[in-house]
Amino acid sequence: MFFHGAANGAEALTLARRLKEPIDLLVTDIVMPEVNGPTLAQNLVNAGLKRVLYVSGYADQPVIQEQIARGAVSFLAKPFSPSELADKVARV
Repeated sequence: MFFHGAANGAEALTLARRLKEPIDLLVTDIVMPEVNGPTLAQNLVNAGLKRVLYVSGYADQPVIQEQIARGAVSFLAKPFSPSELADKVARV
């Protein structure tokens, strides 16, 4: 199991393109500089990503609400504790 971090969405896309192994789970904020979370997720889903966990204080966007409702993505509201994050990741 490997964990990779990126400072923003554009860096995450670059990192994802360099990885040899598939990405099992993307944990991303919705609002980020350069490339937002939904755009990042869609790019990676198009490349085979299966699971997305959004962590944000901004879940009120209609597109995000629709994805959550149909089970396409999971969501964890900020602020959250490390144990809440670990629990959510385990469930996703």
